[in-house]
Amino acid sequence: MASTSDEERPGRRRVLGIGAGLAVTAWTAPTILSLDAASAATAQPQGGAIAGTISVCGHELDPDNAFDVTAVGPATGSAVATFPTGFYSIGSLPSGTYDITLHPSGSSNAGRPDQLFTGVSVTAGSTTSFPMDYTENGC
Repeated sequence: MASTSDEERPGRRRVLGIGAGLAVTAWTAPTILSLDAASAATAQPQGGAIAGTISVCGHELDPDNAFDVTAVGPATGSAVATFPTGFYSIGSLPSGTYDITLHPSGSSNAGRPDQLFTGVSVTAGSTTSFPMDYTENGC
């Protein structure tokens, strides 16, 4: 019988080490996949949002117009809309019904009365489009 030197054949420890590594991989991989699947199945949608544009008597906002927008319901959120877009967005709101207060705050409309919009529904994970037309000061 021919003799094989230690350099020509893999040692027993090396073979056992590789086999043990494969056994650990096969055991841990299903655990990791099942944790990811379980967390994905139980993930809840984040809060919802209310967004839109503000106009005054059906017209775009004038320069120096600004409005503070506040949503009150299961939570409270706020935003500011200013000229030229009149866009506002209030995010991270839990599902529920909100009342929106439109408060004139720009230099050209300061001191005008607030306008209230009621019953705006928000669903977690979505954005409710809610454009507002400020008419409280008369058109």
